[in-house]
Amino acid sequence: MLSAGLALPLALIVAAAQLSPRLPRTEAETASEKAIVLPDAAAGRVAVLIVGFSKKSSEVTERWEKSVFQDLGTGGRVAIFRVAVLESAPRILRGFIRSGIEKNVPKEKRDSFVLLFHDEAEWKKLVHFADPDEAYLVVLDADGGVRWVGHGNPDAPGTANLKAQVDSLLRRGR
Repeated sequence: MLSAGLALPLALIVAAAQLSPRLPRTEAETASEKAIVLPDAAAGRVAVLIVGFSKKSSEVTERWEKSVFQDLGTGGRVAIFRVAVLESAPRILRGFIRSGIEKNVPKEKRDSFVLLFHDEAEWKKLVHFADPDEAYLVVLDADGGVRWVGHGNPDAPGTANLKAQVDSLLRRGR
């Protein structure tokens, strides 16, 4: 059973009734040019996916990433992935985009920065896409089940509610 969790301010939504039971298996690459498969890369851990669909959204996803890392740490119990959905980017510019991301993402975070050049429609449906310049968040349980979806800016109450969702899953051992 999916958990709706806590309501979040500033257009952060919770739509548990419409969530898929499991994140679609997605093959992609990281900013360190390694192959990755989601949700398999987070198997056995609770995961937070911070998803962006535009260059402008990268500012918001970066702020979310900093906030989530600060609140949840990197102790290994929670996998944190930043996902840049780039299918809509013109093919001719993708190399430049990749290069820019690789230059701007610190080396220690490149293995968890996912570059997704396909399945954009599936991801938009998953996150209840509304605005390309927003950040979208997905919380997965240890089995890859989608437990919570939201979007918006990383304000203090929103961060606290996201942390509460993750803490709840960790307490349940999911």
